[in-house]
Amino acid sequence: MGSLFLSLNSILLYMSTRYDYIVAGAGCAGLGLVWKLLTSELRDKRILILDPDLKEKNDRTWCFWDTEKPDLPCEPDHSWDKLSLSTEKHRGVYSTGAHTYYHLEGSSYYQSIKELIRQFPNVEWKQEAVLDFNSRKGEVEVETIGGTYAGEWAFSSMRTRPESAPASETHLQHFKGLFIKTERPVFNSEVVDLMDFRIPQLGDVRFFYLLPFSETEALIEFTVFSTSVWEYREYQVFLDEYLENLRELGSGEITIERTEQGVIPMATARYETWRQPRVLNMGLSGGSARPGTGYAFQFIQDRNKEIVASLESSGIPYVGKTHRPRHEFYDALLLRVMDKEPEMAAAIFSRLFRKHPASRVLSFLSEKTSFLTELHIMASLQWPPFLRALVDKLLYVPVYQPDSSSVSGQRQRPAVHAHRS
Repeated sequence: MGSLFLSLNSILLYMSTRYDYIVAGAGCAGLGLVWKLLTSELRDKRILILDPDLKEKNDRTWCFWDTEKPDLPCEPDHSWDKLSLSTEKHRGVYSTGAHTYYHLEGSSYYQSIKELIRQFPNVEWKQEAVLDFNSRKGEVEVETIGGTYAGEWAFSSMRTRPESAPASETHLQHFKGLFIKTERPVFNSEVVDLMDFRIPQLGDVRFFYLLPFSETEALIEFTVFSTSVWEYREYQVFLDEYLENLRELGSGEITIERTEQGVIPMATARYETWRQPRVLNMGLSGGSARPGTGYAFQFIQDRNKEIVASLESSGIPYVGKTHRPRHEFYDALLLRVMDKEPEMAAAIFSRLFRKHPASRVLSFLSEKTSFLTELHIMASLQWPPFLRALVDKLLYVPVYQPDSSSVSGQRQRPAVHAHRS
């Protein structure tokens, strides 16, 4: 009788720790996947979310663009339909046409999804860090600091180790930003300054990025593409100069409301789709960030849709490659140009927007253009640096560098570490 009681107790214990889906990491990808599951035919599945952080702070912001109203759990916080790009020789302001450029606070995204989760007793959130995965026949065990949980499938946005990339195709996008408020109107609230290269480049790719939330409020970010991260105070030198320019323009007193700083790997390193047979990588760990730009938000959302659609149709989270091979090739050439000839970057980006409608450029960066359109875009750019990059790539002999997975971040920035994705 005692052994029967123990057996029943073991079965009940197993059932209490057995889930259909286990989501390791409650960030952009993890919570986004839960939201897609709860708004699908799979809403009654038992789901476990594992993350020591309850996501109660505004720890990230995202920027992205789309031609339709975003399919998201909440409305974006701001939107624009004009972008500017500036070099020492030219400043252009461009209509985004069919696209809209959006800004979304992490806190809005998190809270909307958490409110939905509260309506589903079949979803649990445990504040536990994941230690390991163990895939076995028909299920996966997830070990945490608090116990072991079993599920049919696990989805992980935990950092993973990609294949190493060639050194010339491995960069870091690192930045520091200030959320500021000025005493008097000084910003054009209708135009996002996407890239302002009007500063000495000094062997790197350097620019300012400005998101104007009103005539007196904005995010000002100083960004660098290079192979190493700077000291904290080095970014501040350039930001102080920018703030001084605003004062000369009549901004009056400037209040810094919060800061951000982050690092985004920009590399052609390949990420494995599957961490283990029943553990699917997602988010940055699944290779969602586009190497040439660092933008990831829309790629993450598209991947989540693909995962849920596959689960609905087959019960298996089958997904294809996040990025098309030809776009990975374009990014590899661009990264090589920025490595060998960084002084060309400003002219390349400026020419891209001057020769093509911004809507076409944004579609190209979203990998939603035809091959013929991409050939047209390539033909309009400066050929010599890309031809040199192509020869360099064709002659490349693999001597791999340490991978970039030790660097965290994304164009999803922590708001004290925040980002555009």
